[in-house]
Amino acid sequence: MRGSSVYFKRISSALHAVSHASREVPPEYLLPADVSMGTHVVIDDHGQVQKALDHKMHLASRQAKATKDYSPLWEGVINLPSPSPDVTPEHQVEIVRRWCKQYEAMTGHKVLRADVHLDEGYIDATGHAQYNAHAHVMCDRTDDKGKVKKLTSTVLREVQNMTAEVTTLQRGLPAKQTQRRHVGHHHFRFDAEKNRLDLEKPKADLARLQKKSKEWSDADLAKIKDLQDKLDGEPARQAAALAAQKLQLDEQYRQDRAALKASGEAKQADYQALKKAHDGAIEALKESNKKVTALTQENQRLQTENERLEAISRITLKTLEVDFGVDIKPAEKLKGEDLERWREAAEDKVFEQQLAEMKPPAPAKRPAEAQKRPVEAPKTPKAPSPSPIQEKSLVARFEASYRAFLDWIKGKNGVVVDLDTQQSDHFGPVVQLDDLHAVQSTGRGRYAVHELGKLDQVPALNDSRTEVHYRGGVGQVKGQSLGRGGRAD
Repeated sequence: MRGSSVYFKRISSALHAVSHASREVPPEYLLPADVSMGTHVVIDDHGQVQKALDHKMHLASRQAKATKDYSPLWEGVINLPSPSPDVTPEHQVEIVRRWCKQYEAMTGHKVLRADVHLDEGYIDATGHAQYNAHAHVMCDRTDDKGKVKKLTSTVLREVQNMTAEVTTLQRGLPAKQTQRRHVGHHHFRFDAEKNRLDLEKPKADLARLQKKSKEWSDADLAKIKDLQDKLDGEPARQAAALAAQKLQLDEQYRQDRAALKASGEAKQADYQALKKAHDGAIEALKESNKKVTALTQENQRLQTENERLEAISRITLKTLEVDFGVDIKPAEKLKGEDLERWREAAEDKVFEQQLAEMKPPAPAKRPAEAQKRPVEAPKTPKAPSPSPIQEKSLVARFEASYRAFLDWIKGKNGVVVDLDTQQSDHFGPVVQLDDLHAVQSTGRGRYAVHELGKLDQVPALNDSRTEVHYRGGVGQVKGQSLGRGGRAD
């Protein structure tokens, strides 16, 4: 179920913000046209976002302009209810219109533009569209003199409460309690691809087992148990596990009924009793699965969400460095929200550069106009914006790297050590290494597979003094030297 949320970020480029919201420059990650529900303008700025940004930056004090990431405007991204027969695009537009009025009354800020996006999301493993329904609202957060109207933590909480009331979505726990961070479209698409990779093969294997008509063997039942282990965890996986367990009960019922028939002494009452017991077992399985699914879902969300988001940020940083030439050294020791803010700023700079290269050169300003506002040199990196295809390629590379090392360990008749990234210690040389993972031999045929994105530095190969100490999700590497190279062969 979608939760209520509004996430604010400062607008550094009016061109970037408006072109994304209006779809003047449509992103490549949109849903296919046959399932997309489009973009809907709630409030059209008619160029006011750019005018307000230029004017208020002119009024801003030197101290404000010198502040990192300062902007008189910011943009709120609001979660909206998923589309349904009862939740139409017109209904979504009305929700955003009411939100804007109440937001202005609570904060004193001026809403300049608002758009509803119902064209983002992903196609799940069943072929159905899952919509990332949301709205972009651009606001001037300053007074007539260009001074920012700051919002206290109390007001911000009231804004979140109001958002839950207007959208009718459930208000989540405060971020200080959950340690959750905003999930943008990059994370949304990563999760969709990761779920597809995780579920596709087990579901195919299960389908093949369901179609079998021959006598079931111990090997078949072992395969089902293995599927249960792989599929157990998330709601979609729980459903597949339930199907596997039901298959076992059905097979046991078939065998018991065949035994009654073979005895030659069974009566109709015996068959009825057997059927009643089988139906009761199926119902008990369903009820048990409902409880397990709810508990597992909540536990999974709380335990893995932050770790996953951290890994995604590290992967994206590696893409920016390898594929687009961005210097990521300033982000190497960052973590949490600081890391995410740095990554988002780097992506925005790359995107702005692409837009600048796509747009025709602006006409020369008149001398008087040019004196009013000097043109600053661009600070964006000279690299194209990453495309969804490249992001998917990165996910595929990440999966391929991990699976290659698992195959290498299997070929050595080794065992993979479970990593506790919150607190654990691992000793021994790194024997395999690529740009995403490192394999450490911990003795007696045991190997630990480390994600480089979770380590503070790259370990050296074949250094017997190597130590990896995990504390709070980050691994500290100790040894004689640093190094790179090696691959699973």
